[in-house]
Amino acid sequence: MTEKKPDCETTRDMMGILLTSDISVPDLAAAREHLEHCHDCRKYLEKIQEDDLQLQDFAASHESRVSELVLQVTNKLPSVDDSTALKNKNWYQMTSTRSLAAVAAVVVFLVFFLQGTNPSFDAWAEVLETVRNATTSQFRLRNMDGGSVESRQAFSEDGTSHRTYEDGRLVEALFVDFNKGEMVYLAYPLKMAVRMKLSEAMVQDNREHDPAETFNFLQEYEYEKLGDRRIDGEKAVGVRITDARFLAEHMERAQLELWVDPETKLPLRFDVEGEIDGGRKTKHIRFHDFRWNEPLPADEFRPDIPKNFDLHEGMELAVDEEHCIEALRLFSKIVGHYPSTLAYETLKVELWDSSGARKEDVGTMVARMFQIRLASTFFGDLVHDEKEVVYFGHSVRCNDAASVLMRWKIGDDQYRVVWGDLQVSTVTGAQLLQLESQ
Repeated sequence: MTEKKPDCETTRDMMGILLTSDISVPDLAAAREHLEHCHDCRKYLEKIQEDDLQLQDFAASHESRVSELVLQVTNKLPSVDDSTALKNKNWYQMTSTRSLAAVAAVVVFLVFFLQGTNPSFDAWAEVLETVRNATTSQFRLRNMDGGSVESRQAFSEDGTSHRTYEDGRLVEALFVDFNKGEMVYLAYPLKMAVRMKLSEAMVQDNREHDPAETFNFLQEYEYEKLGDRRIDGEKAVGVRITDARFLAEHMERAQLELWVDPETKLPLRFDVEGEIDGGRKTKHIRFHDFRWNEPLPADEFRPDIPKNFDLHEGMELAVDEEHCIEALRLFSKIVGHYPSTLAYETLKVELWDSSGARKEDVGTMVARMFQIRLASTFFGDLVHDEKEVVYFGHSVRCNDAASVLMRWKIGDDQYRVVWGDLQVSTVTGAQLLQLESQ
């Protein structure tokens, strides 16, 4: 009996398997013979091959996620009430181009919408490079929890400025001169100014608040891709970070979302949300209206201290063990106990809500806040550097020389310990374990 040659429909139904050559030799030979004489089917196969290559490229760039999704889908299939499809041994081999397209569509749908990824933009390293190459940056900062307070910040290679407005009225400003190693703070309603000398490490810390350095988290922390969204009318792609180390200096628990323009590789919006005051309060801050590489006026970083302002001088700031301990001493002297946490937003609330703070001159308290904040900055650096830092301020009383107030790792089997009386010593891991067990 003469074998029937396949027609166009039969050949095209076999193309999904033809791509893998996973059919019997007679059928394969017949299909290829048809393709030699049929121009339309050859063009159809070329299109299928092109689609297949694109799918392979897509799968290669998302290999781990696609593999996991395929496994999840196939594990769920036995629950589907379709015995004919499940019994057909050729189902998994995709015996038609319609099957191929359907399965591809399912995988693409899952990856796009369930995983929230965006294969059209996967160049976060380019974002970091683009931001680092910016010579100047400006942005606005808004408290999304209510109120009419908004700040405008500017950065350059020479310094930073931070101006805060309430109902459109300038209420405070902060200037940092990197070259002079100096910080100047002005509180306009209080008619006061504070001039502070910064250590070299403190200057570097302020430099790292520049967006060009801030966005280092793109290479330091794992992030989840959020896909596409319209931000202020612009197309944007986003990532989310929930790493506990991020913003440990500021909040007890925080997450961020960064949205960037996929064309310019520049940030459009930067949202930070977190918990403070032991989880009883939340804080949501939005950085937006970014401007990059725009000229800044000559007086942008030049503080103009009015003659009738009360000027506090002589304060030196540094991020180190000594200044952290002095900050804890100052806090406990005002409040009567140690801060329950070194997350700055909570520490600040505890300080200003205390009866001791209400007895102090407001201007003096504002100046002291810069000193007290050093404990938060030091703690945040230890968390970021993964020094196994632990703080026990919620349970250790002032002058308790037998209790560990704070400790962190300084080397192999070596830990630095700050005691409840603010004395400091170095112990081994075994000694620390015994101390904390008590």
